[in-house]
Order: sequence, then structure tokens, then C-alpha cells
Amino acid sequence: MRMIPILLSLALAGAAWAQPAPEKMPAGKGKKAGVKAGKKAPASQAAGGKARAKGKGLKEYKPPVMDPEPALEPSKAAVVEGKGDGVGVYARPWYPSPRIGTLWSHARSKVRGQIASRTGERICVKAFWYGIEPFGYVCSSHVQPTKAAPSTVAGFNLKAGERLPYRYGMVKKGAKANQYGSVEDIDGNNIQRTLSGADSIAITGSIEHNSTKYHRTADGMLVEAEHIVWMGGGSTWQGVHLKPDEKLPFAWTRNDRAPVRAEPASKAKIVDKLALRTRVELLGEVGEGKQRFWKIGEGRFVAAADLAVVRKIAPPDGVLTSPEKQWIDVDLGEQAMVLYEHTVPVYATLVSTGRSIKTPRGNYPIWARVLAHTMKNQAYEDGQYHMARVPWTVFFQTHNAIHGCYWHNAYGSPRSHGCVNTAPLDARYVFDWVRPKLPPGWFGIRPANLLESVTVHVRNSHLDPPFVQERFIGPPDKEIEQKRRDWADKRRAEKAAKEAARTPAPAGPPAP
Repeated sequence: MRMIPILLSLALAGAAWAQPAPEKMPAGKGKKAGVKAGKKAPASQAAGGKARAKGKGLKEYKPPVMDPEPALEPSKAAVVEGKGDGVGVYARPWYPSPRIGTLWSHARSKVRGQIASRTGERICVKAFWYGIEPFGYVCSSHVQPTKAAPSTVAGFNLKAGERLPYRYGMVKKGAKANQYGSVEDIDGNNIQRTLSGADSIAITGSIEHNSTKYHRTADGMLVEAEHIVWMGGGSTWQGVHLKPDEKLPFAWTRNDRAPVRAEPASKAKIVDKLALRTRVELLGEVGEGKQRFWKIGEGRFVAAADLAVVRKIAPPDGVLTSPEKQWIDVDLGEQAMVLYEHTVPVYATLVSTGRSIKTPRGNYPIWARVLAHTMKNQAYEDGQYHMARVPWTVFFQTHNAIHGCYWHNAYGSPRSHGCVNTAPLDARYVFDWVRPKLPPGWFGIRPANLLESVTVHVRNSHLDPPFVQERFIGPPDKEIEQKRRDWADKRRAEKAAKEAARTPAPAGPPAP
């Protein structure tokens, strides 16, 4: 699997946008119990319920043990520049030490000082370490001194009105497009990957070779242009900044032309129809089950099924983990997300969570943030997909992330492969809001200690109970990932054997 180094380093073996739970293979305790028709979850549960730090039977996270910051010697270099893609930034200048970030290609960082490598060093062999601003260390063999000024841009340098960091293209329906690593690969017919309908690429330019046009991608590949169509500038949807005195709950309509009825009944007279994602104030809830309605005005009622309700909840146990007390509430039942600073909701929007593969409930500290991440199927997944440079990716549980989405506009309804899809403007806001901020020149950042990271609280207010810790916290676990690959190989081998057994042997020559 070919990826730029930041993706390999921050997401282990190349994270896809989901953590699939292969059939018959347990993904953790805590089954979802549906609420009976006509019965809502208790108010305390709808508000999040009692959160558990660790679900029963789940692998426990242990933070790394690190020595104090070392004293640095003065350095002749005032600024250093990365020698290429994926220069790693580490929490301490020795091995083992957690990797806490990665620099853009040729990013420049101000130097705080330097320190010699320890004996037996594995990361920075026969070299020394630079301490860089605002924190962390880089190996001297991965950077070089420069007289240029330090990088000043944190994130993508988008122009006014731009919602996406790249121009995205998708393979035409029913078509296939070959992807090559270089012009030499084209000449040798060395195909790196064949992209099919719905696969995407992030385009940075185009070339012509042997009278054929190829798009150059942000991942350094060349793709046959005749099979690619442009995808546009992304959804214009964006959530709202919440004022301190904002009245909650409120709702957005989930559907276009959502009917407003004169009475709280499914067959009552329709007095109005509301456009998709119209915000409405809620004056009270009546009825049960499929006959549950919200009053939005005198003689105006909307079915609860047509609304995504944004509620304020008290901080559940286990979410106030970051120094700034930031946390994020994702309600799978309402397809809504709210950002909190301690007890105060500051931002709300609509999302698209898992449809065929459900987004796991639980408390999950953010384990990495990457400006853009190419998402591909895992080796244990049968279906192939390739979504290029997914922007503003915030990983919260193994392969699951809150991220920008440029391929649909279905926010308010389940649609994803397990992640929390957001519109590009929302994704950028979430990425920039989470602390610590991404330093200038960095492409990705991850906390050294997850127990001090911003927590994503995932619940489903339509279930009873709405919250249970379904998965372990942190990045993909190497042993679990290997077990899934082994299980998939075994399942595929058994399937192939059964198919071979059903295939009749070819007839022999007729008897003389």
C-alpha cells in the first residue's frame, strides 16, 4: 500500500475511514438494545447516561512513561528545514519515544537547542537531535539548517471562498482507471492500483505522455485522465456557533419538503413544507413511537422522524480529560454533533455516521489529527475503495474519524462506513478548534498521552441504554489487526475451497 509517510506514521498500517467488524468476529462487549416502539429512552440516558472509562473485556490503554524534558545545548542553527516528506517529531530525543507529529515536506522550524543521541539509538543513529518550536524533537539527519524564516502557515493555505484543499476527481461510473507511480511505470505497464467507479483522486496537475493525458495526484501518482470526472467544491452546509444564552434543544429538518401538520398526527392536514436542514425552534414534544411530533408553532407540528434534534447534555463521566476541558458529543440517533468547552456548548452541526458499519458508541480520546488522509480498504475487507486525501481527519477510535467529506451532502442521515462524516467547513472548524493547535509547518499531530486528549463521546439517544463502551481507545492495535487479516485469509480460503468443490471436473476423452 503506497502512502505518504505522515499517513503511515500517524495511522499505522494505513487507516481506512472505518473500523469494520468482520462477520462473527467480536468487536467488543455491549450489544445495542433497541428502544421498543413508542418508548423513548429515559431522559437521563438520552442525556448520555453514566459513562464508563473502560468497557468490560476491552483492552486497557496505558500511557507511555517518559523522562522529564532534557536540558538542551545551544545550537548554531536557528532554523531547520525538513529534507523531504514525513519528518517525524518526537516527544523526547531518544528511543523509545512517542511520535507526536509530522512536518510538511520541507517545512521550516525554529530551533530551541540541540542534544546528542543516546547510545543504542534506533531513530537518530550517528546524529543528534534538535529541539524545535513550539515543542518536540527532530533528528538532525532528517533536517538541515537554513537561513530562511520559519514556516508561518498552520494547515492549508486556502483562498477566500474555497471549501476544499484539493481539486477532487472520481472514476466514472462503470469505468476503471489505472494508477501508476511514475512515467517509467506507465512505459513498463507497472500498474500500482486500478481504481473503479466511486474511487477518488486529489489532483494537483496533469501531464501528457505518449499522446495520453494523466492526472498527477497529491500522493505522487499518475492516473489515466479519460476515466475521471470532477467532483465540485464540496457541500456549502455549515453548522452554527452557539451563543452562551442559546436556547436548546432546537432542530434541523432531515428531509427536503418536510411536512408541517396542523395537528400532531400523521394524517393531519399539511399546512407547510420545510426545506432540507431548515432550523426550527422546539416548543414541546407530544405522542409516542411513529406518532411522536414536535410543536414548532401554533398549529404547526413536525414528525420527530423528520427532525435532527440538538440537545445540551451535562458532561458525562470520563470526558473532561483535556487541559482545556474540551469534548465532543456525537448523537448517532439524531445525527448531530455538539462541541463543548466544559459545560458550555459552543458549536453544533449535522453529521453522517455509520450505515452498513455502525459507528461505535463509547468515550474515545482523539489519538491523531491529520490535515489530509488517503483512505483505503483494509486487507481484511472484501470491498475495495480509495478516497483520496480526505481533509481535516480527526481520529478518535482506531480507523474511525471525524473528517471532511467531499463525495456526498447527506448530513443529517447515516451514510458513512463507520466514521463521522462532516461537511468541509465543519471539518475544518473542528480540526482547528481542538487543542493543542497544529503548529505552523506541521501536517499531523498526536498526543503523547491519550488520557489528556480531547474526548469524543459517542452515544445513541434512540437506544436503551444510549451509551456503552463498545470499543477500546486509541490507534489500531497491531495484534488485533493481524488477527483480522488471518481470519479474513482463512474465510476466503474456505470460500474458495467450497467453490472449487462445487465446480465439476472437466470431462475426460470418450471411451474407445
